[in-house]
Amino acid sequence: MSTSVPTVSIIVPAFNEHERMAGVLQIAVDSGLGEVICVNDASSDNTREIAQSIKGVKVVSYDKNHGKAYAVWRGVNEAKGDIVLFVDADLIGLSPALLASLVAPLRDGQYDAAVGIRGEIWDKVFFRPVNGDRAYFKKDVLPYLERFRDKGYGLELSLNYEYRNKRVKMVAFEGVHQFFQFKKKSFTGAVKQLGQQWREIYLLVLRHERPLHFFYYAYLYHFYVGRQ
Repeated sequence: MSTSVPTVSIIVPAFNEHERMAGVLQIAVDSGLGEVICVNDASSDNTREIAQSIKGVKVVSYDKNHGKAYAVWRGVNEAKGDIVLFVDADLIGLSPALLASLVAPLRDGQYDAAVGIRGEIWDKVFFRPVNGDRAYFKKDVLPYLERFRDKGYGLELSLNYEYRNKRVKMVAFEGVHQFFQFKKKSFTGAVKQLGQQWREIYLLVLRHERPLHFFYYAYLYHFYVGRQ
């Protein structure tokens, strides 16, 4: 008996990314994996207009900035695919083949989720657990997103923790890196945004009822201890 291949929706959350995201959106469309949804999180630049100019991209916009977790949640709610693939809007070195490599472990039925691991030393040493390039089954992840839509930059750690007993595949994203904050904006602006990101993550861990347990399973377990 034949089994249908799970369909895919690619979700690209974006906030003031008009200078960088066009390439990512075009690669997502060119991948042919499925629908591409760009969620404009109340950008003050022309992020929405750039996204709307790319054929094959569905754009979701709203007037108040809510943060990354909310943007991802909105995108997944709009998605029609069985698998939802989250992709950061400011990646350099991305390719259709790399996107397909994130989806393959789920389509093969061997894993419940997949996370892209970038090759730069800072990503390998510190940032693996918070990388935003991920694939999940929509039916599994949507209930978590409903709960975590106010987590902002703590979304990835929250999902890591909930998936601690699930099969998560680490997928090599060699040659891919993120447009560094200090190249995106002024030094002061970059420091402020990075500080906000890590403050949200720090408070997420600190406020958990079992902080050490949460830190181990959200940050270390799948990514450094070696279990997949």
